Amino acid sequence: MATKRKRRKVNKRRRVNKKSDLPFTKIDQHYIALRECFLAARRAGFTPEQAFWLLTESRSMPDWISAPDKDTIIPAIDPTDDEDED
Repeated sequence: MATKRKRRKVNKRRRVNKKSDLPFTKIDQHYIALRECFLAARRAGFTPEQAFWLLTESRSMPDWISAPDKDTIIPAIDPTDDEDED
């Protein structure tokens, strides 16, 4: 009778979240704030469709969240702003 070999235990690698040392850009901040608003609407009892609609309608948000000022939670992104000025 043949002897059975012991199976080697395979070590599974755990996922490691890599954190970037770079600060968040305006687009990062924009989408982080939108996600937080969506999750807040869901916690408040809105359906996913209603929460999405609230985010797409900029008039539904208070001025302190989406106003064009610099002191707002969701920063305005200027489409004409060119960072690579020559």
